[in-house]
Amino acid sequence: MLLRAMSVENYRSLRSLRIDTAHVNLFIGENGVGKSNLYRAQQLVQSAMRGSFARDIAEEGGMSSALWSGARRAGKAVRICFMTELIDEERAITFRYRIEAGLKPPAAAGFNFQPQVKEEELSVETGRRPVTMMKRAGPSIAVRGEHGRLEDYPGEAMQSETAMSLLGDAGH
Repeated sequence: MLLRAMSVENYRSLRSLRIDTAHVNLFIGENGVGKSNLYRAQQLVQSAMRGSFARDIAEEGGMSSALWSGARRAGKAVRICFMTELIDEERAITFRYRIEAGLKPPAAAGFNFQPQVKEEELSVETGRRPVTMMKRAGPSIAVRGEHGRLEDYPGEAMQSETAMSLLGDAGH
């Protein structure tokens, strides 16, 4: 599979960036421009697949360290967002995965600056238009069933776990 595109929003020094990477094999730039943050963002997407997303963010200092370091709009939710687009050229299939994580509400229980997965989506494109295979909003997960419709998944995801790892562990 080939990494075709990636986007990062509100992560460390990266406010909003989308890169088409199909033929890129090297990032070059001055110190402090975000090369390592691009690489780290892709590692966090891998962490989401493996089920270690929250732990890996905690290891880098928690959400306070991971969130974009610039000014923020008042009243707007503070979230980091990662999107990865992979292409299987042999089968002409494009996979897109997006994950958004934010902070817990101030009155909620748990550790301060613990990441909470707010949204996730996995889509597949085989020529026409992308088809959503899994969508998460909060703890609720919907997956495409055997009849081709999005159906509610019987369980709910914990705020710190990703739907991708939960579904993978369940054999989906």
